[in-house]
This record gives sequence, C-alpha cells and structure tokens, in this order.
Amino acid sequence: MAAIMDAFRALPGETNLLVTRHEGDVIQERVAHHPDRALAIGSTFKLYILAELAEQANRQKFRWDAVTPVNRRS
Repeated sequence: MAAIMDAFRALPGETNLLVTRHEGDVIQERVAHHPDRALAIGSTFKLYILAELAEQANRQKFRWDAVTPVNRRS
C-alpha cells in the first residue's frame, strides 16, 4: 500500500484518495490522501451506483451475473 500511495502522491495536478472499510454501519478509514479536498467529480457517480449494486447483491436483491437491459427510458 505504501508504494501505491507514493505513486498516487506523485501524480500531477490535484489529487485525493480515501479508502475505507465498511462493516455494517461502521466505516473505518484505511488510507487517506487529502480526503477533504474538493475536486470535480467526473465519473465518480458510477462509484455510488456500484456501491448500491454491491449492497443489493449482499441483500440478494441483485446478482452480479444478471443482465440489465438499458434503453432510452433507463
């Protein structure tokens, strides 16, 4: 993890990183690099979607091998 953090810190521009571990309602910070620095979110919203899919998979309301068609109404 130290090598990954060194490489991350060496990236050009402004960066931030926060790695957490979730156990139920407990969120434990594992690694952080300027976690409070506000940046443009770009495609970060996809992480929220992935987190919800993971939660639904844990509750057996979604299967990772399920195919979900996407159309204009989606």
